[in-house]
Amino acid sequence: LLSAVMGNGLLSVEPQKILYPAGSTVTFTARPAPGWEFTGWSGSVTGTANPLALTMDDNKSVLATFEKSVDPNQHIITLCVGSMVAHLDGQVVTLDTPPVIVSGRTLVPLRAIIEGLGGAITWVPETRSVEVQFNGTALLLQIGNRTAVVNGEAVTMDVPAAIMNGRTMLPVRFVSEHLGSDVQWEELTKTVTITVSSVIASAGTSSPQ
Repeated sequence: LLSAVMGNGLLSVEPQKILYPAGSTVTFTARPAPGWEFTGWSGSVTGTANPLALTMDDNKSVLATFEKSVDPNQHIITLCVGSMVAHLDGQVVTLDTPPVIVSGRTLVPLRAIIEGLGGAITWVPETRSVEVQFNGTALLLQIGNRTAVVNGEAVTMDVPAAIMNGRTMLPVRFVSEHLGSDVQWEELTKTVTITVSSVIASAGTSSPQ
């Protein structure tokens, strides 16, 4: 008997041996880690019964698969540098302009990131500024200015907001982390993954920026 796990979880086998008498019964129990769920068996047996009783009438291999639980309050956004295609919870979103790298920092289109987070956006043409409201946090960023205002306090950014191809671009890590989101960077594919744990279903804007 060979057994293995894919994903994050534990697999108990009773009794636990490598060789079993023909006709004996083995019981498998899949226990997902917090935030994961058991999705099924593969190998010599298929299905989702848990625990699983298996009769040893031949050599067997069993794989228990775990996947991350779907959280209705969690959204995942992926953007790739140079690509006009982003993904929001697995759905394709076409961008007006692709993300770029400036001075070692990734800038992404304002609307794609903020609306993906479920926030509210206001463009202030008089000061060329962007006001962002999300989950109790207020951000104010001015084009070309490395100083942003977060809930009334000045915070310095590595790279300022910019306008490229007629679209406002923001430093993705600065904005996402100040809005309470997790940001991961994958160097090989130059992909940014943003995980949002709490989303407000309100979005608004008054400018094509």
